[in-house]
Amino acid sequence: MKLLFDIDKEGNVMDQDNTIALVPELLAVYKEKNYGSDAIRWIIMMYDYKSPYRQLPYEDRIKTVTQNIYGKLKHYIIDKPLMKDAIDAYKKLQYDPLIDQYNLYTEKITEYTEALRAMDSNEKNLEKQGKIMKTMADFTLAREKVRELILKNENSSAKMHGTDSSQLSFLEERQRLE
Repeated sequence: MKLLFDIDKEGNVMDQDNTIALVPELLAVYKEKNYGSDAIRWIIMMYDYKSPYRQLPYEDRIKTVTQNIYGKLKHYIIDKPLMKDAIDAYKKLQYDPLIDQYNLYTEKITEYTEALRAMDSNEKNLEKQGKIMKTMADFTLAREKVRELILKNENSSAKMHGTDSSQLSFLEERQRLE
């Protein structure tokens, strides 16, 4: 999967990728007074499949990303309709059912880990803990199979879209023949 946007070391979104102009909802957020690049970064850091914050539970992710961008745990623009529209558009643009499934397995593994950690280890809980560990192992195995499919799709997708340096795009091939 190709990343929709790159973010440079200063956190600027528009400098290196004008793709944002093709998505009206994201462009509207970017142009809105007091939103701009920070709001776009917030959306990407919250919802991009490859965000380093993606592994955090959702509520923790909101607090962490908001703190990192705005310097506080809550910010008024996050719940505005303009942001919600942009978030929906961004999620639709990058949606991949395999990655979504992978993320769901990861979230469930995290939930089971937290539940297991909270349990006292005693004779009464041993059977329940064993079931939780078995379920976690099953989720982990399933997640790894999905991960292999994702990587396989990314590699074949790169070749199909002409990003493999040994292949020419349709237009490049036509120009070469003329």
